[in-house]
Amino acid sequence: SILVLDDRCQKSQNVGRSTSGKGNIAALGSAMASSFFSQAKKNFGSATKQAQSAINKVSSQVNQQVSLVGQYVGQNRSIEDLEDESTLQLSGHFIVEVVRASNLPKPGLLDGKGVVVSLRVCSSRGVLRGVRARTLPRRASVSPSFHTVRNLKIQPGAGDVVMVEVGEAGARPELRGMVAVDVLIGQNSAELEVPLWTNLAPAQHQPTVTLKHHRTPPTMDGSTKTVFFIRHGESKWNEAQADMNLKNMLAFDHPLNETGVSQSERLRERWSRASTTSTAPMSPLPPEKPLVDFAYLSTSNADSEACESFPAYQNSSKSAAGVSDVQKFLAAEVVYASPLTRAVQTALVALHGHPAVASSGIQLLQSAREVKATLGGLDSIGKAVGEEIHARALETLSKETSPSKAKMYCSAHLGTQDVLNDWWTGEREMDTEADLAERLDDFLHTLLLQPPAGPESSVVVVGHSLFFMEFFKRYMGTTMEAHNPGLVENLRERKMANAACFAVDLRYQNYRTEVVDTRLLFDSDFDR
Repeated sequence: SILVLDDRCQKSQNVGRSTSGKGNIAALGSAMASSFFSQAKKNFGSATKQAQSAINKVSSQVNQQVSLVGQYVGQNRSIEDLEDESTLQLSGHFIVEVVRASNLPKPGLLDGKGVVVSLRVCSSRGVLRGVRARTLPRRASVSPSFHTVRNLKIQPGAGDVVMVEVGEAGARPELRGMVAVDVLIGQNSAELEVPLWTNLAPAQHQPTVTLKHHRTPPTMDGSTKTVFFIRHGESKWNEAQADMNLKNMLAFDHPLNETGVSQSERLRERWSRASTTSTAPMSPLPPEKPLVDFAYLSTSNADSEACESFPAYQNSSKSAAGVSDVQKFLAAEVVYASPLTRAVQTALVALHGHPAVASSGIQLLQSAREVKATLGGLDSIGKAVGEEIHARALETLSKETSPSKAKMYCSAHLGTQDVLNDWWTGEREMDTEADLAERLDDFLHTLLLQPPAGPESSVVVVGHSLFFMEFFKRYMGTTMEAHNPGLVENLRERKMANAACFAVDLRYQNYRTEVVDTRLLFDSDFDR
């Protein structure tokens, strides 16, 4: 049972400004009623009393909101237009996933910067509520996959609807739809296909957006989540840069070199050894060779000046904190990785045998790719999409280690639903501040809200130095800034060493997420 409207709900003071669309609204109402009862019949089959009651309820909402839209038709205004007029009031949580879009028209939505979907809750009187949520752009597909979870930051009320807009990134929306909140919630987390309309008439092949409502975790506010950031091992680009080999630096999507594979294997050995003590009774680790170095710098290779930067973490309680982090590391429910080959290979090698990888594989996340800070930055441009990413990782890894080892490491499943189309910043483009802010927001929503990981569970992310530095710049908490200024400066300005692992605690409170603690694990360090 789907409620579809064509134009935006406007604020109540705009009522009556346009009446030119009355005829079209009648046609729209008829089409909507037909669409509604057709979908209701499909969903409910032979209607029982309970099903018929649900149909009558939503039918009443259809009539009410078709009338509302009729008062504003012809103004061609978008959610973004209305935000200047709307008072931002945040209260509660409403979590919605944009699963996919289908049958998007050609041309128009396949050109330029790709397709975006925007969502906003609107009251029955046309007042915007909560915040506008928008997906990252998807390119080169008439039916793009999104799997994007967003918090609209409002507790919906009776008669509220979710407005849906689809259009090219940076342009006005071309397709519009609407679904009653009660209907979306009533699906009990099942997918709901919402038809989209343009110019008050359905497209030749009905375009749709599929949405899914997620229940708000009971521990959403005040929750603390541990995320393990792992930087990729040394790549052929790192090697070419050190050797000033310009020819090799100009290639796209560099894989790991032999050193990078070895670094990834050493990280795996370290967490594997540490895991053997994670369930044992707490006891001091041998001082000559700790299994987990909880100090911010490894004393085995750090000079005295560097160690002095982190006096608060040179203490005798390494083992208790270290074992706790190892337990969280092993209990991580999801492993994410950037789809760039060097990160994919690091995840496959360094996390081979990790419980989450063994049970559900590695999920590729386009928002975690490296920052393309210049028009150069060719190492941040991908060469494969979908299942081709796995094949490329195996092929190039086989050149740096034995084919049998490469096959063993690459036996893990790669989740590619987020990278089925071109997912990288173009060769003639670079990531602007606005692009990066949007990408970091998408990344954070995924960490906090994407099932199966909840707001208090731990996850692992294999990615890149510049991206992690930007994350720390954006989300660093004031408490950590005050207590550990030396560490904070390093996190913002220095790269993680290749195949380093940092434990990062995030706290979500009052719609704000901040980094409240960071620890260097498994003999990790900053790059020198």
